[in-house]
Amino acid sequence: MTLKEHNIRAIAASVLLQNQKNDKYLQDILEEELIKFHLSIKDKQLLFHIVLGLTRNHILLETILSEFFNLKKTKERLKIILKIAVYQVIFLDKIPDYAITSSMMQTADIFKMKKQQKSFLRAILSKFMKEKDKYSLNNDFINSLSLAKKYSYPDWLIDHFKNEMTSTKLEEVLIAGNSNPPVWIFPVPQKLEEQELKDILDNNKINYLFDDRTKSFTLKNLNKKLKEMLNEGDIMIQSPHQKQAISQCPAIPDDIVLEIGAAPGGKTVHLSKMVGVNGKVFSLDNSAFRIQLLKERIEKTNLKNVTPLLHDIVTEKNDSISKTFDHIILDAPCSNLGELCRRPEVRWNINENDILSLSQKQKILANTAVSFLKDGGTFLYITCTISTQENQVIKEYLIIKHNLKLIKDELILPSKKIPTGSYFALLKKSF
Repeated sequence: MTLKEHNIRAIAASVLLQNQKNDKYLQDILEEELIKFHLSIKDKQLLFHIVLGLTRNHILLETILSEFFNLKKTKERLKIILKIAVYQVIFLDKIPDYAITSSMMQTADIFKMKKQQKSFLRAILSKFMKEKDKYSLNNDFINSLSLAKKYSYPDWLIDHFKNEMTSTKLEEVLIAGNSNPPVWIFPVPQKLEEQELKDILDNNKINYLFDDRTKSFTLKNLNKKLKEMLNEGDIMIQSPHQKQAISQCPAIPDDIVLEIGAAPGGKTVHLSKMVGVNGKVFSLDNSAFRIQLLKERIEKTNLKNVTPLLHDIVTEKNDSISKTFDHIILDAPCSNLGELCRRPEVRWNINENDILSLSQKQKILANTAVSFLKDGGTFLYITCTISTQENQVIKEYLIIKHNLKLIKDELILPSKKIPTGSYFALLKKSF
């Protein structure tokens, strides 16, 4: 596609095709694609809605389309274009049917589809439009489907969740995983006070909700003013659960803290404030790309007491972390099952064996990390998954393996109010 071909549906189709060919996060592919085009805020929002929404509802859309033709005998590009069309009809009802059909035919032209394929596309769209009421949400057809098809989750993941929670909570978690999450922002404490941010939002007539418990500001999206503040490092985007988890660390001024899995730096900002000017935070990540993001955050927010390190504590040695620490925070690599609303592709990219494999890696990483903890120090284990195997199992392992004392732990399941989930466990090492 060229810059003049600003067909949002074509860009969406391109992103979805790329997502099938590599293991990058879908959001990263979207951001890379956006660099090529000068889109308005409205067009960007539509692009994200289509790409993320279609990924969330992949099985449901294919179930509906299978009523009209044989998916197995249809080329992937054509299937994606049809799924984009059906998604818009069902989930974006403000777009007229004729506009959807027209834009999808333009998309077919951009992808240089053959005449026969375009005739097939037009015929299927025409037939679907005539019968679309049958497939409206909460109609008999949709409600008769299994949970896996209705909410678009792999069968194994539905079974996994059934073993983790009650049936009532299960459906709430599935719905939360398919929702469009809001944007949660926090003032960077080194640069902006909470009341100052409230004043800025009020003065610029920006609608927001403030949660006094989590101290989070909830918005539908970022406008130009807030994007400028984000780029300047005055505010940061962070899940309320991540903020809640890092607040459990009992670090005080002058403490020395080791943070593992630090990038992109949201937790680092809070830790830097906790330990004060004479404290020190060593922030580690084993990804060169992510450590660069962390360095940019440190520079923007002017964190003088933070040392970023590209380092893998399991396989490498570093003199900076040969000593012991007052507190250690491990934000462990996980399955991201608490972040399905933000990372919908995860459900299609992992399986039960991956969770077991991740659990073993988490044990190794946590076991190594605890070895750097002072007697009487605390270890804070954090994930953004809701899987027992990656959470409570690791907590119990550390308690037994290192004779740690549990101070507090909490599993937060995704809900209608906050559609992300997470876990933390705060443990203490005996003297």
